[in-house]
Amino acid sequence: MARQARVRFANPVRQRAYDRIVALEEEIVRLQLHLSSIERGIRAGDGVEDDTSRLRALLVAREAERERFVVELRETFPDIAAGWGRSPAKLVDLQSRLDSGTGIVQYLVLGVESYAFVIRKDAFSLVPLSIGEQGVAQECGRERASSRSRGLSGLVNRYRALLKSELDGGVHADELSALGARFAAELLEPVSEYIEALEHIVVVPDGILHRLPWAALPWRGRRYLVEHKTLTVLTTASYFETMSSGLNEPRGLVALGNPIPVECCWPDLPAAREEVMALKSDFASLSPEIVWDHDARRDVLVGRDLSEHLLHIAAHGESVAKRGARLLLSDGDLRYSDILGLDVRNAPVVVLSACESGIGDTLSGGRVESLANAFLHAEAGSVISSLWRVDDGSTKELMGEFYRFFTNGRTSVVALAEAQRSMIERGHLPSRWAGFVVSEWSGSDS
Repeated sequence: MARQARVRFANPVRQRAYDRIVALEEEIVRLQLHLSSIERGIRAGDGVEDDTSRLRALLVAREAERERFVVELRETFPDIAAGWGRSPAKLVDLQSRLDSGTGIVQYLVLGVESYAFVIRKDAFSLVPLSIGEQGVAQECGRERASSRSRGLSGLVNRYRALLKSELDGGVHADELSALGARFAAELLEPVSEYIEALEHIVVVPDGILHRLPWAALPWRGRRYLVEHKTLTVLTTASYFETMSSGLNEPRGLVALGNPIPVECCWPDLPAAREEVMALKSDFASLSPEIVWDHDARRDVLVGRDLSEHLLHIAAHGESVAKRGARLLLSDGDLRYSDILGLDVRNAPVVVLSACESGIGDTLSGGRVESLANAFLHAEAGSVISSLWRVDDGSTKELMGEFYRFFTNGRTSVVALAEAQRSMIERGHLPSRWAGFVVSEWSGSDS
């Protein structure tokens, strides 16, 4: 059941520190699951009380050990400590920040089985799932013969590829529909009774599920989940401890569009240039600072006080396994470590209108080293990012719709949902809107 760390460091001391925090986290998860299972058995009359006392004591000891070690890491290896963030949010703390219309669905993917933790203001449910890292119980579409060997990662990647192929006039509609229905049946249907009445769902995926476009999954026989729910996607529930539920009004806006990369052969993004230029009239009262082409440089961001500023970057981006994620600006790359040093505290929204800005290397414990998460670690209040290579023109249209709702008083999570619904109404396929996700904590807003 335990996973191997997916990150390798040249420094053996750093590696041992990383492996230790990974092992502690995985042991804590196993203990939590075991304890929950025994407690359910006791309620059913077939459990042993002594087992719960022993497990609780062991769990408390391991959690205390983890907390002490994280404190040490902040002194010795702050980059590793930043990847693990703060202490995992306690259930009571999460529930205290929920309203009656908002719930959290957190996934844990194991070998042949998985679990969903459903947290509402007045209830907590542990839901077993019949999907695991090795795949699903049944296979679907023309990939029936090979999908078993690929497992869950192969199925998610195939689904993403089919969605993205719509941009090129994809011809695998039946297979795409079958895969979407399967993910909905395995991941959403088991929790449907707990989230049916909720307006806002905070999804906390695990592993390869971070790359799944949740907004595009069908919901109870209907077209898309986003047509019926507003969605937030977080890589860890720990973000709830610091994300603000009442951000101040922005005191400025900085936007960069169509930077000209130092590297050759990156195409021009004329729609990205137009995308940021349109913000001048939308936010005229903020005296926005908008730059494009060769002026869209790192020094527009680095070393600046951007706290409580809206930030919009429409640029080329990419996430390459083991090399990390980056935004390509006119004077060089902006990477994860660079973003951690930016002063973007309480930024009402950071929009990363760039390819693959929401994905990155997945670390053990479910954390993702993406550009979006870097901004969250830097204490931005809300981040919008993409899960794949997005189309320049349709992204401009989606962002135009997003700001139409955002400037009318919607929170980021609601504004993005409304923008995606607007794209659906205009006949756009999910390839043109489902790749964008929002990570924020703002409560429910209808």
